Amino acid sequence: MEYVYLNKNPYNKHVRDCVYRAIAYFFGWLWRVAVIKVVRHATLSGSVNFNYTTNIVDFMENQGYKRYKVPRKGMTVREFGDQANPNEVYLVYVVKPKHLTIIDNCNLIDIWDCRDCVMGWYFKKEREVTDENV
Repeated sequence: MEYVYLNKNPYNKHVRDCVYRAIAYFFGWLWRVAVIKVVRHATLSGSVNFNYTTNIVDFMENQGYKRYKVPRKGMTVREFGDQANPNEVYLVYVVKPKHLTIIDNCNLIDIWDCRDCVMGWYFKKEREVTDENV
């Protein structure tokens, strides 16, 4: 599993927006679109802070995705990525520090290398094949 640096934030922000960056990547949205959609969802659900784990799970389930439990307690992002299906994209919750990241084509896609962090749960979807990622 390789680490690939990518920051979807157009302002090059590096803290406190991992939810927006990861969700934007997972759905193929612009960062601004992800912000609007997740803040709207949090507002309609009566939440003050979208970064709460329950809000992220609720948002993803409302988008039609199922949450999966980590295959083994204590599994790191690297271990999971090494076993990942290259035809799927994974939205992965890192337990400590609380963080949301992406695994795509068995690579970690993020602004920092969290491969050695312990993961909690994940969502997955079929990877869209384009001329750029074949």
